[in-house]
Order: sequence, then structure tokens, then C-alpha cells
Amino acid sequence: MFTRGEKNMTMKARIGALLLVLFGCCTRVWAGGELTLNPNLPMQLSTMKLAYTPDSAWKNAPQLYAFVYHFREANGDPLGESVPLSRAADGIWRGEVLVRQSDVYLMLKVSNGKRSDDNGGAYWETIVSVDGVKPAHGAKLRAGITYIGALPENCVRAADFQKALALMGEELKLYPNNLSARIAETSLAYELKTIKSEQHQKLMKSIVSTPFDTTRENDTRSMIRALNALGRSDESQKLQTRYIEKFPVSGIADEYVMWQMQNTANPAFFIEKVRQYTKNFPQSANLPMLHANMVAALRETGQLRKAEAILDSIPNVSAMAYNELAKFTIRFDSTEREAAVRYAKKAVDLARQNRILVRPAHLNDIEWQANTAATLGDCYNTLTSTYFEMKRNDEALATFYQAREVTKGELPSPTYAQAVMLLMLKKQFQEALQIASQGTIMNVGGDKVLTAWHRTALDSLLGVSEASIIYNDERAKLVDSAQTLNLYRQFLQRLDRPLRGGNYSDINRKSFEIDKLSGKVTFLLFWSSWAEPCQKMIPIVNALFKKYANSGVVNFVVIDTWEDRSSDRYKIVRDFMAKNKGLYFNMFIDDEDKLAQKYGIMGIPTRLYIDKLGRIQYKSTGYDDSAAFVEEVENTLGLLLADKFYYFQ
Repeated sequence: MFTRGEKNMTMKARIGALLLVLFGCCTRVWAGGELTLNPNLPMQLSTMKLAYTPDSAWKNAPQLYAFVYHFREANGDPLGESVPLSRAADGIWRGEVLVRQSDVYLMLKVSNGKRSDDNGGAYWETIVSVDGVKPAHGAKLRAGITYIGALPENCVRAADFQKALALMGEELKLYPNNLSARIAETSLAYELKTIKSEQHQKLMKSIVSTPFDTTRENDTRSMIRALNALGRSDESQKLQTRYIEKFPVSGIADEYVMWQMQNTANPAFFIEKVRQYTKNFPQSANLPMLHANMVAALRETGQLRKAEAILDSIPNVSAMAYNELAKFTIRFDSTEREAAVRYAKKAVDLARQNRILVRPAHLNDIEWQANTAATLGDCYNTLTSTYFEMKRNDEALATFYQAREVTKGELPSPTYAQAVMLLMLKKQFQEALQIASQGTIMNVGGDKVLTAWHRTALDSLLGVSEASIIYNDERAKLVDSAQTLNLYRQFLQRLDRPLRGGNYSDINRKSFEIDKLSGKVTFLLFWSSWAEPCQKMIPIVNALFKKYANSGVVNFVVIDTWEDRSSDRYKIVRDFMAKNKGLYFNMFIDDEDKLAQKYGIMGIPTRLYIDKLGRIQYKSTGYDDSAAFVEEVENTLGLLLADKFYYFQ
């Protein structure tokens, strides 16, 4: 029998131990070491040596890896590879990379498996040569393209359009007949306003009249884009059709079929296209997503019960498809719950066999493992929920523990609440309280149902009167721990890139330096008057500005960019503000889009979130839903305003 003090101490010890397991010690996790490459102009089919000198953050890391992205001349997406590094007695981590015969350019970062040092967003890089002196054909072009933001998320670097343009020019000095480089350079020069519209049209007309090798996919794709830029869409379509007829399993064919599927509202058409796509592109990384979406299309057409037979007929179908089928069945067909269990079990079995996804080429094995673990956890979670709905309690609890292990606790509040309820039914109150506490921490406070079960578990373990005395205190500690863990998660996803200078102007043409924004947290929005998503978000931005502006700790800067080249954007902004007299904020102007170019803005609306130290921490593009946008802004600003964010640094 415990005294009240003993009970309180035991409860705190349990929660403290749980936090230690979940969160560990809070130490500085940012890394800023230096990677050297030898030689710095490697040849194809040679070995390049790596040496990484870490800073204090990774001085005693158990293992480091070099993440290498191999770029080929004929293909835009890189091949990802992880290279283990070994620590020598001098504290330097070393390894070797095999430069492949198809490589023309390499980009690298260093990782401890969870967090990466990407050299401040610039990455480390090297051009590949054919003879130790001359860069390979397409090397400079590939290097240039990496600076315009057109890479997969895991290897996207800080954009630099001017550097991209310079590299494309260097490529053409080496290889004047590189058609893709000519088109890329001309297009980018026009975007950067280094050439005028008339010159752009003249150069493009000259390029598209040049004979080229129609069997080269890269050049054909570039020519298709050039024709579209000239408004000659009929010719572009014919060129694309001829190429697809000749090469039905090419990248161009893949892109075209994907475009067709993304732009159809006809479920039957979509299902048939998925069948054809599966046959033609059996190794595509798009297949799992397409198969899962096909299940949704089958439900829309009233064929949900036929879905299993259809999926069974597809070779190498992924776990995600059966997982979606189980979810739809348990939700929409209560008479088929046994079938739902079968589907969910099949999803788990396929996931455990690594039949989750086709591995995209740009992901290395370590990046891939993170993706597969998350999907396996989702499959277990679906099976848990299915068992729970069928009141197969012991099986539901067993699969909950499996899901928790696979995902390291990253499960939603309802799943935790189900597990707590099942443990309460078994009168395992202490375990129920531990699961409720973990769910509260992992889900930033949990939902109302989980909170209620947490209170019930505490009451059952300590007695109602004892629990009432300590509940609010223990609940507050859990919520604080949840917020700290969430802060840490978000911290690991930050960009942490410096401001790179640049000016913007107000409607009176008074210039402001972007570097002067440091000292406060800043919400920086790139916006344009003609874009419908931009127009929709302005009332929300206005309300957020009103909320934060009076706080004195947040800058709200809305900058107009990407207006028509022939228009007076100062007049556009003045007119907009005159028509919208209820605006609480001023709008600024990005003269000639120079600021957008400097910061690699590839779409609008785009917002940058800048911390108090003047470093860009987060970037987001697009606008679909006002609630999601408000949540994004408030969560991110709250994160950057929190003192704890700066403790990690």
C-alpha cells in the first residue's frame, strides 16, 4: 500500500522514464562539418575518396553516411546511394564512392541516419570527366538544373537561378550542339529577363528548326517544351505521339499516361489506364499510389467486392492497395468485416516482405527504410482497427503493440485510445496509464477521447480521490512534454539557410533590405494579383496579420511578384490596395522579380518562415484550404517564437 507521496513519486518516475525512452537527452543536433572530395574532378569508372570533418554535434556519432546522388546525362532524376563512413583515429570520417560509367555529375550530403548536413543547402558537388580534364557531355547542364529547384525533395538544394544560367552557358561552350542545354539556357535567360521576348522567340524558332536525334529522350522532351513555349502545341503533341509510338515504355510515355490519369474524372477510364500502366511500367515507383487510388475508383463504380480479385491479378501489387481495400471495406460494407480482416492481413504480410513500394531511384536504402517502416506501421494500424471493430480484443491489442514497435510510437490518438480501453477491460490499469501517457505525448496532448481514457486509467490505478489531486499537474507535464517532442520533430525538418540579401520596395518605391528582417520572426509571402489561390488567401493573411502584428514580435511581409512583364506592378499593387481598403498590412513589390529569383521561388503563393536570427527555416508553396493554411502559419510561427527552438541550436 502506497502513501500519497509514494504514489505521486512513482507516477512521476514512470512518466519520467517514459520521456527518457521517447525523447532521450536534448543535445545540439545541427551539424556543420566539412566534406572534401578527392579528386575534385573524378573520371567515370573511378573511385573518389571522401573525408568528412564533423563539428562538435557529430564528433562522437556512432555512424555517419555520405548520401550520394548520381546524375546521368540522359535522365533528370538522380540515383541515390548511401556510403558508410568510417571514423579514423584523427576523428575524420572517410569513405569511397564508385563513379559510374553513366555519371556526369554528383551531389552529396552527410547523414547520421536521421538528420543531414547538406552544407547549408548548397550540398557538396563535383563534375565528372571522361578523361580527368574535360567535363562529360551534359555535366554542366545537370549541375545547372540542380540550382532551379526541380529535384526530388530528399535532394533539393538552395536555388540559384543566376548560377544555373552560368552553368548552362559553360555547357554550351564545351558542347555547342547540346540541344537540351540550348533550350534550357534560352528559357531561363528569358525568365531572368537577360533577353527580351523578341530575342527569346527568335532563338527558340532557330532551335526548333534544327535537326536533332529523335531517338534521344532528353532532347525530345526539351524540344516538346520548346514547341509549347512558342505556342505550337499541335506540333508538340505530334512529336510526343510519335516518340511514344516508337518508345512505349519511355519516360515521356510514362509522364503522358500519368498526366492522363491525373486529369480524368472518369473512374472507369482511370481503372483501365492503371491496368495498362501496370503492364507497361512494372517497376514504376508510381504503382503503389495508383493501385491504392484504383481501389477508391472501384468503390466509386460499385465494384468494391471485385477489388480483391482485380488486385490479385496484378503482378507485384503493393501492400498499400490491400491496406486501402481493408479501410474502405470496414468503413462502407459492414457485412464484409471478415473480408476486411483478410485484406488487412494480406497488406501486413506484403509489407513485411518489403512489398510496400517500388523503390524510387532517387532514394537510397536508408531514406527508403524510413518510408517502408511508416507504411508497415499503417498496415498494422489498419489491422488493429479492423480487429477492434469486430471486438476481437486480444488480436487488436497484439497488433497495436506491433504497430507501435514498427512506428516507434507514431500512431494517431484514436489508436492509442482503443488500446487503453482494451487494457482497461483486462484490468491492466498500470499498462493502460502508460499507453495513455505515451499517446498523449506522441500526439501533442491527444484528443478528447484519449484524454478521458487517460483520466479513467489514472483513477483506476490510484483511486478517484488520489488521482484528482495530482491529475492536472501530471496532465500539464505530459502536454509540455508533448509540445517539446513536437518541437523537436519540427526542428529536425528545418531548412536552416541564411538570408542571401536582396531588396523589395513599397508602393512609393522606397527600398528595403531583406537582411534587416532579422531580430523578429518573419512571415514572408510571395504573391501575385492574377493568381486565384493568392486572391483567396489574402483575407486569411489579413486576419493573421491583425492577430500577430500587434504582438511586436512578428514581421508580416507580403511581396508582389511574377506580374505581367508589360505591366506597371507598382500601379497594380496601388490599385489592389485601393480596392481592398480593409487590409491591415501594406503590400510590397519585387521589382523585376529579382528577389523571387534569388530565393528560388518556383510557384506562387510561396511563403518563407524566417527565425529571429535571420535564417530561413521553413518554406511552403500553394494554397488549397483556409483551415490548413491557418494551422500551418500558427504552428510554424509558434515554433519560431518558442525559446526552446533556439535552445537546440
